[in-house]
Amino acid sequence: KGVAKLQAAGADVILMDHQYLAFAERFPRYQDYKAAMRDVAQNAQAGLFRRYDVMRFWEASGAFEGGELLGSDGLMVDTGYRCLAVALADAIAAAVTPAEAAATRPLR
Repeated sequence: KGVAKLQAAGADVILMDHQYLAFAERFPRYQDYKAAMRDVAQNAQAGLFRRYDVMRFWEASGAFEGGELLGSDGLMVDTGYRCLAVALADAIAAAVTPAEAAATRPLR
């Protein structure tokens, strides 16, 4: 209902699923939530930023050391949030930028 209200008001909507947790098996409905977010985004024709998958990739890649991505409690820390914000901004820019312009854009 919330997505429909936002869209009716003319807002573009991007949903973001929850963060990756190495200990997700402790929460029996964890994967159900991911599926529900995908369903809502698909049914509403809204964007879905797959934070879980991005974080899981980062964790598996070894791109971050020690507590740079996740704290001792397994939750995201400041560096992780900053990188997540950049990844989301890049995804939005890629979605609204014509491919030709993106190909000629200088790397940061």
